[in-house]
Amino acid sequence: MISDIYLSFLLTDTNYFFDFFFIIKNSFLFNLHFLADICGVDFLQFKQNRFALLYIFRNIFMQENVIFILPAHNGIINSLSDIYPSSNWAEREIWDMYGIFFNGHEDLRRILSDYGFEGHPLRKDFPINGFLELRYDDVKKRILSEPIQVTQEFRFFDFRMPWSD
Repeated sequence: MISDIYLSFLLTDTNYFFDFFFIIKNSFLFNLHFLADICGVDFLQFKQNRFALLYIFRNIFMQENVIFILPAHNGIINSLSDIYPSSNWAEREIWDMYGIFFNGHEDLRRILSDYGFEGHPLRKDFPINGFLELRYDDVKKRILSEPIQVTQEFRFFDFRMPWSD
């Protein structure tokens, strides 16, 4: 039985990557006709090239996965939905979760979060609690959306073990 093989490549110049993927799809040498997934990565410590995308291709005949890593300069990258229709959903998901904009994508709108949602939740600078909280008001008989207020009174914590003297 042949086990899966994983190959990964880092592409630094994103100016010609649309042409590069077009050649890869139509070449019999690679047989990378199936785009399995696109994953976003947020490197918060880097200020200039903060986001990167992992394009995961599957060669069904050779049982290989090939991963191309591309930096998204300024959070903008060209769309591959014209070449690989399966990238349509993944690009919308990355737009919703990371805020990476895809040039040439015909339908970039929220897909996993609500339309009124502010921000992009998989960014590392997104607060864990979010920006808004929802609560039901018994007096007004409706759901209210309010800014989160995280207030906690000072407490003294006793870190001694109760079973030691």
